[in-house]
Amino acid sequence: MPTIAEEIATRFENDGSIFENEAGEKIAEVCMEESDQLQAEKQGEALIWVFDDNSAIVEINGVWDVRADGCTAHCWAGAGCSCAKCVVVKDRFGDVHAKTISEGTTALDEAIDLVERLGLNDQEENEFDYGVVATDDPGAARLMWSQRTDESEFTLPGTED
Repeated sequence: MPTIAEEIATRFENDGSIFENEAGEKIAEVCMEESDQLQAEKQGEALIWVFDDNSAIVEINGVWDVRADGCTAHCWAGAGCSCAKCVVVKDRFGDVHAKTISEGTTALDEAIDLVERLGLNDQEENEFDYGVVATDDPGAARLMWSQRTDESEFTLPGTED
């Protein structure tokens, strides 16, 4: 299922140089209309429209793109995210654990590794919330994650009912 940001991007031909589509819609106006909870953030030169599903459109220097998966700042999906530095896991008891993401691995692989290292995969329920944050300090990552509300849930492979 596409995110709100992906749906908007499709309406503008997924072309970050198009700010008004053939139907006469302006991307800024569409972004503002798509969510009652919309936040428009300015980070340096980036304008970020964040939607209810936590997807976002990021505009920098006259071009836009959907925000990269796992990004907490302003990285474009087309360019990838270089700011995701730690994976954070919240277990079913609400405890938060974090570790630095190793070069060449994915956040999900690191989350699974963290869950297995902590022995959390031996629990009766193998569901955990996880995410990534833009710090390479696991302590700061745990604190940053505890203040967030957008979490992705996954079940360890091979443990599905």
